[in-house]
Amino acid sequence: MDLGQIVDISVPLTTIFALAVIALLYLWLRKQDAGTERMQEIAHFIQMGANVFLRREFLTITPFVVVLALLLLVTMPEGNWQIALGFVGGATLAIFMFNAGGAWDNAKKYIEEGHLGGKGSEPHKAGVIGDTFGDPLKDTAGPSLHILIKLQNVLAITLLPLFYAYGLHWH
Repeated sequence: MDLGQIVDISVPLTTIFALAVIALLYLWLRKQDAGTERMQEIAHFIQMGANVFLRREFLTITPFVVVLALLLLVTMPEGNWQIALGFVGGATLAIFMFNAGGAWDNAKKYIEEGHLGGKGSEPHKAGVIGDTFGDPLKDTAGPSLHILIKLQNVLAITLLPLFYAYGLHWH
């Protein structure tokens, strides 16, 4: 098996795996206790605000990502669709990780400022659990994907002329 075949198989599989992990985490969180009636009311308002923010952000970012991915797909030599797929998959995961991690972190900080019962309350315990999940997403995984996307683009732009000049191909 040559490098091109390995890339052809591994890029879609790793993207699918990452999305499956996100889906499993989401399903696990949905099964957790919803808390008191007041906590459910607060969660409803937080959800409304988050939905408005994400809708606005995705309406801004999605066209850019889709157009850039299509440009990469069309302009890349035949068989190098992996770069476009990696860009779209990485950008989507990075956006999810930045926002989810930041939201969980901010929720805990909001509670610690004295809202919703402050430190030691049930909302604070839930906020600490959310922050435990959020910190790795916000502080490590999201920025790492962001750097990976930048590195992937820089390498593709830098090495593409060499591939053309020397007739190098994946397959």
